[in-house]
Amino acid sequence: MRLPHYGFIICACLLLSAVAQAQFNYATNSGVISITKYTGSGGVVTVPNGVTIIGHDAFYFCGNLTSITIPDSVTNIGRYAFYYCTNLADAAIPNGITFITNFVFSYCSSLTNITIPSRVTFIGTGAFKYCENLKGIYFKGNAPILSGGDPFEGDTNLTVYHLEESTGWGSRYGGRPTALWKP
Repeated sequence: MRLPHYGFIICACLLLSAVAQAQFNYATNSGVISITKYTGSGGVVTVPNGVTIIGHDAFYFCGNLTSITIPDSVTNIGRYAFYYCTNLADAAIPNGITFITNFVFSYCSSLTNITIPSRVTFIGTGAFKYCENLKGIYFKGNAPILSGGDPFEGDTNLTVYHLEESTGWGSRYGGRPTALWKP
């Protein structure tokens, strides 16, 4: 029996999905899907939709990772998740995130800009530590609480941008100068 033309496309999409999923080790608990470890070769990576947690150390020391797309289904990114991903130049924090954990993007020296969703209310120690090329961090909401440690240690060229209607911003945030963001 010959499959209709669209049958081939559906089969190809299913195969691609399986190949993409082979890049990750998963854990599930009561319907919560967590990535425990990235096992792929790096480059441009997309976390599958439906994943809710990127676990502690999941991409730890993944030097070949250059870009990460994280779906809005992710509500938690663990400590050190992208620690020392030195070639990571493009990362988007999903809208479901409410806190940024300790050292999550530390030593991501290729990051130049990152946008923080409006729901983020807390940023942990060293979250963006020694991201030496980080020039701009753009906040869509009010100023999050800082854990007490410097989230931007070593980021000497960084400016923190915030929207005019947001609150809690002064002339400095986390020891870095702030400026009005007009997207």
